This record gives sequence, C-alpha cells and structure tokens, in this order.
Amino acid sequence: LEMLSNYNLTYVQEDIFKELYEEVIEQTQRHGLGEYYTPKWLVELILEEVFSEWDKSIPPKILDPACGSGTFLVHSAIYLKNKYNLSSMELTKYIAGIDINPLAIMVAKTNLALILNNLDLCQFQLYNCDALKGNDLFNPKINRYDIIVGNPPWIILRSIKNKDYQNFIKKEMTKYKLINNGDVHLYTQLDTSVLFFNKCIGEYLHKNGIIGFVMPKSVIGNTHQHKNFRKFEYPTIKLIKIIDLEEVSPLFNMPGCVLIGRKGSKNVYPVPLDKYSGQLPNRDLSWQNAKRALSLVKGKYTPKINGEKKSYYYDKFKVGLSIFPRSFYFVDVQNMDGNFVLVSTSEEIYRIVKEPWKHKLIGKIEKDFVFCTLLPWKMVPFGYIEMHPVVLPVFLKNNRYILLDLRDMMRLGYVGLYSWFKDAQRIWDIYKTEKAKERFPYLLDRLNYNNLIEFQHPYNRYVVLYNATGKDITSCIVDREELPKFIVNDITLFPKGFIADVKTWIFETDSQNEAYYLSAILNSSILNSLIKPFQPRGLYGARAIHRRPLEFPIPKFDEENEAHIEIALMGRKLHSEVQELIKNNVSKNQIRKYIRNKISKMDKRIRDLLQMKEEK
Repeated sequence: LEMLSNYNLTYVQEDIFKELYEEVIEQTQRHGLGEYYTPKWLVELILEEVFSEWDKSIPPKILDPACGSGTFLVHSAIYLKNKYNLSSMELTKYIAGIDINPLAIMVAKTNLALILNNLDLCQFQLYNCDALKGNDLFNPKINRYDIIVGNPPWIILRSIKNKDYQNFIKKEMTKYKLINNGDVHLYTQLDTSVLFFNKCIGEYLHKNGIIGFVMPKSVIGNTHQHKNFRKFEYPTIKLIKIIDLEEVSPLFNMPGCVLIGRKGSKNVYPVPLDKYSGQLPNRDLSWQNAKRALSLVKGKYTPKINGEKKSYYYDKFKVGLSIFPRSFYFVDVQNMDGNFVLVSTSEEIYRIVKEPWKHKLIGKIEKDFVFCTLLPWKMVPFGYIEMHPVVLPVFLKNNRYILLDLRDMMRLGYVGLYSWFKDAQRIWDIYKTEKAKERFPYLLDRLNYNNLIEFQHPYNRYVVLYNATGKDITSCIVDREELPKFIVNDITLFPKGFIADVKTWIFETDSQNEAYYLSAILNSSILNSLIKPFQPRGLYGARAIHRRPLEFPIPKFDEENEAHIEIALMGRKLHSEVQELIKNNVSKNQIRKYIRNKISKMDKRIRDLLQMKEEK
C-alpha cells in the first residue's frame, strides 16, 4: 500500500483486484464456500434497480454481507460519491461489508482504498466473520442498513461437512420458518442463500429498506424445499422485481436470478419479472455494453402451485434401497463352484465411482446373496436394457426381507458373505466422513438407511419403476417371475430376487393390468410436461423427479373402468414392442424416438383421465 501511495488513484473506477483474487483462491475452494462471483455488468444492473427505489435525499447506508473482493461495495461507493458529492472519509460511514474469508476482506479493503484514494484501511467497515453469526465487532442490533446487496453463498445443506455448523444452519432455518415440522426431510435440499436472504432482512435491514440479492433460480422455481421461502412472510418483504438470468451466458454454472424487495410490506403476486437472454462476448462487461447483447422480455411471476388433489398412489410408491458405495455391492460374476460364486467389483461401476470409493473387491460368496437391480441409465420408456448383479446381505423370511449384519453372517455360517462385507467394512472405516461416522458407523446402516428394505415386498410379482432424478420420467415394469439370468462359463446363475435401488421409485402389485396402467401414465408426455414447472433446474436443465409425478391426480386402477383397461392395454403393447427393439439391439435414443411417435393416442386418453385441458 505504501507503494500505491506514489500513484494517482483518482481515476480508478472498478474492482481491479477481483481477477487476481479469483486466481489466488482456487475455484474448488470458492465453490466450497458457496462463492459465485458476480460480473461487473450484473453488479451495475442490480445497483441501478436498487438505487432507483431509494427516494430519500440523504445517502443510504449499504451492506454487502458476503462481499468477496468488494465489487458491489466499489460500485456502490462510486455511485454515492457521484450522487451525493461525499468525501472519501464520509463514504466510509456508508459502506460496509462482511466476508468469512480473510483474504477477501483484505482485497475488498484494498479495492475501496484505491477507489476512494484513501489508503487508511482501518477506516473501512469491513468485517471478517460469518454474516449468519456476526461477531463482537459487527453487532446487527447496532448496524442496521438502508440497502443490502450482494451474492450470498449457494451451499446445499447436505454438502456442509461440519456437523455443528450444519446443525446451526438447521436451527436458523427453523427460526426463519423456512421449513415446516413435517418436511424435515427437505432440510438437506435447502441452501444457504435463502437463509442469508431472510436473516439479512430480519437482522440487518431497516424497515422499508431495500434488498437486491443474486440467488439460484431454484428458489422461485416451485421446488418443494423453497415453498415457505416464496411466501416472503418471515420476515415480511414485498418483492419489487425478479430478474431471470437463466438464459444469459456466460454467467454461473447453474441458473440464477435476482430478487429485489422492500422490507415491511406484505408480498403480493404477481411480481414484475424481467427476463434477459443472450450470449455475451465476455463475462466482465459493463452494464452499458452488456445490455446491447441481451434481449429483454418483461412479464409477471406467480409461483405455480400443485393441485391439492394428489394421486391415490402418492404414498404407495417408495424409494429403493440405498446401495452405496456402489463398488461394495455391484459385481461381475466370474465363476461358480457349487453353492458359491466367485464375484468381483463390477468393471462398469468401478469406472464411474469416485474417490474415495474406487476400490475393487473379489471373493467367493454364497450364491443365495446375489440379487439383481436396475439403474436408471439402463431404463428406457416401457423397458430396460439390462440388470446388474448385486451382492446384498439380505435374507428372505416370512415373505419379507431381513438385513443381516456381520454377526448374523458369522452366526449363520455364511463365511463367504462375512468375508466380503468384513473387507468392505474395513474400507468404510478408513474413508467414511465425519458425518457418516455418527450416522452410519457400520456400512450396512448406510445400506438400510430409513429401513428402506422393509418397504420392498418380494411376494408382489410386478414392480413398476421410474427414475428418481433426471430431466424426463422413464418408467418400466419388472416381473419378479421372469428375472434375467446371469450366464457364467456355460453355467446359469439365477438371481435370488429383484431389489430396487435408491435411484428409482417403485410400486409393487400382483395386478398385471395395474402395472401396465401406471407405467403407461408415467411414460406419457402429458405427465412429463406437467412436472416440468416443479422441477429444480441446474446448468443442463431440469434435474429431479422424485414424487412430483404423484402430485397429479392419477386415479386408483379399476378393473371395471374401460378407460383404465384401455390405457393398460396400450401400455402392455408398448412394453412388448420395446422388448423386441431391445432384443434387436436398437439404441436407447432410437427407442425413445420410436415411443414419441407412438404415444399420441395414449396421451389423449391420459389427458382425459387426469382431466387436463389440451394446450392450444
């Protein structure tokens, strides 16, 4: 800084250390902190919108609670300096920032020092702390602000490694009513941006103050975990505008938006929405230059709300067994010797698993513990390409599955199975996370998470499956009496049974017609279109399905209902046709194309069944 004092800094007009900071802090570390840096043009756009709402003659006090290298603060300082003719010393009273990263605070101070031509870093209100906690220097009861702007961390709760901090975040989310008591399973899907938004309004913003935050677009995308957030009731805030940035590139690695609101007034939908789209020549343009490359469509935003009338099957479908880490369970069958089978970790699975679970096991196990399962990428509409053999310590007793632990295996004399899972447990003990040490001290606790094995019923012949994640619904049927066999050195191994994986949702039935009926509805383009507004979106589009198809009024199957039988027969026919295509080695893409060309009549029947109006 002494060296900088030798230069004329009067004409510095931007965050000149931002790129240096991004180079010094590795991208993986920034993403671990939930940091997605905001380009200059977007900062200028947000400040333009926010300052247009400030109608007082006095300068506003401004806070960025996750300031990074200080881009929002630098541009705010420039605006206040020009608008209110403030001196450098006066400006330090109106600009404040917080960041958990000490290097970020130092860079932000330096950037402000250059902009204000004031190299006394002690004058700046920049605090190295967690904005969600504060510290002795930053007291939210004293430090209230007129405007809060920034790009808060976007950290999914389940990715927070520190359990104490994760529990702190959960308590804060409960305090700000971001989750209902009956929805605690959604905690891990929430991210810290919504807590930052609510807490900064509640604790740092004056009444009638203005906030402008960059947020993941999922918060306005009708996701279940954000339904309370979209009420904007606690604390009360009225949304002034939403800026949709999903179709702007280059920007973030997941769709983003900007929420601008005023504290103290009740929110009313619809809210004005500005949707920008276009390809920018580079990332860090000024707003003046960026808007020349962007198109703007003005509209209104109201959250789409699922109908209250859920399917009869909503609580009848269950998620499959948590077969992770996959390298411990998915196998290739090498040979057979009487009641034993030589197996090793599946080569296909080994290629795709990530560290630290990239391990190969090999051993002889009792053949009664070789089951089969179906992974989503092996599924096509109305069929599946192949199943995987899996080693599972599961015992059939009184028509239900029982999970064996290591002591059970030894006590019952299953020496091969015991040796296999003892080795797997040894690896688990070495590499499991701190969180897993508490929740799943034993590997098999992880396998039977939430006692999911109890929800699979081997006595039901037909299993209707659909994928838990992905863009589009894909459904098929597994017939437990016609499971594929595994052929090894001219010896045939029949799997002990079918057990569904956690990446699929399943419904079990003894009615073949009911199975075809459900699979037909799940594969319809009608239902697939209906769930689209309710799917969270990533960089590559919609990415989760889970219970969403079941939130629409799929009626209980009725053998006496002609429409139900007609849909079931259509489903049966398409399953038969797809099976022939698979036998002839037709590619998955070609099968999907074939189905798209065949389901128009079925779609019409399903639209009538769901009582949905046809879109013009």
